[in-house]
Amino acid sequence: MSVIVLLPVYRPGQRLLSLITDLLGYDPNPIGVVVIDDGSGPSADAVLTAVRDLGCTVLRRPDNEGKGVALKRGFRHVAAAYPGVDVVTADGDGQHRAADIRAVAERSGRGSVVLGARRFDRMPLRSRVGNVAVDLLFRGVTGRALTDTQTGLRAYPAGLLTWLSTFPGERF
Repeated sequence: MSVIVLLPVYRPGQRLLSLITDLLGYDPNPIGVVVIDDGSGPSADAVLTAVRDLGCTVLRRPDNEGKGVALKRGFRHVAAAYPGVDVVTADGDGQHRAADIRAVAERSGRGSVVLGARRFDRMPLRSRVGNVAVDLLFRGVTGRALTDTQTGLRAYPAGLLTWLSTFPGERF
């Protein structure tokens, strides 16, 4: 799997460590895992130190500025440190399993964005409601049905990373 897995986190817990351990246990595993902490503060030190000890890159932001800002920083980092390598983003809170991340990664490398749809029983209620509304709007505008337009599990081609890091807006 020749991708970087990018995990934006805020106040990460044990689920993050489990996810990364599972990801790194695959053969072949990702080129690397980059974790972007979005201002969690000292309470996240132990978890993020354990993540770094697993061989992952950990980038920390001093303030919580939103998932969009964290992702942009991650895209810039990957574009500079791993030129030409695609990125798979995922949530580090247990919404996405390592097997799902791997499935999206295996579909990357074709020059297109790949969306990984979550099962609705694994999705927080707030996300479910928003997803239904956006899915209906998306279907009305494009004529195409997607089951999870709000997913954080996505593969982005390397060629889009610079553009994505300058895209307007800061929240997700």
